[in-house]
Amino acid sequence: MNISERVYQFLIRAYPAQFRREYEEPMAQHFRDQLRAAPGLLQCTRLWLRTLADLIQTIPQSHLQEARGPVFMRMDQQARRSIFFAHHEAAFYSQPEITLEHLLLAVFRSDKKLQRALSSAAALELNNLRTGTPNLRPVISPNIPLSQQFRQVIKDAGDTGDRRVTTWHLVAAILKQPDTQAAQFLRRHNVSST
Repeated sequence: MNISERVYQFLIRAYPAQFRREYEEPMAQHFRDQLRAAPGLLQCTRLWLRTLADLIQTIPQSHLQEARGPVFMRMDQQARRSIFFAHHEAAFYSQPEITLEHLLLAVFRSDKKLQRALSSAAALELNNLRTGTPNLRPVISPNIPLSQQFRQVIKDAGDTGDRRVTTWHLVAAILKQPDTQAAQFLRRHNVSST
């Protein structure tokens, strides 16, 4: 583990214990991934500036996690990680909002069972849903808005009446948005919510 990773691990301790139990490992992995994509000193510095801006914004928010709403609180660990990774997909590619395509990429990253359901060709096609180029510059505002369709998917996933909201609920809710690239991808590869 290099010095940047150790410092990041230390900074993660500022998050609440429950948040760390759920997100510490994927956050550390995401940081390592971005660190590998930042080979030079300038890129590493930009990564750290963006990371610090994100920590400054998200640490206080995580302490108020209860206020995020009842659906989020009912999500299992994989579904919550999907929301986390969707935000980082959008931020890493400098997108103006978090879309269903970001959520779909994040769901497949979080859920190993869904990953196994895809053929290798489908997995390559999934990567084509990314738009933009990786951005290692600092993000001015780490608060990226959710698209209207994203908000609807979260609502639909929570409206099932089930006690826990899983990634499969998110997939089912994405399928209810038939005109999106995410839903079309799922249908094309025979991925259903059952």
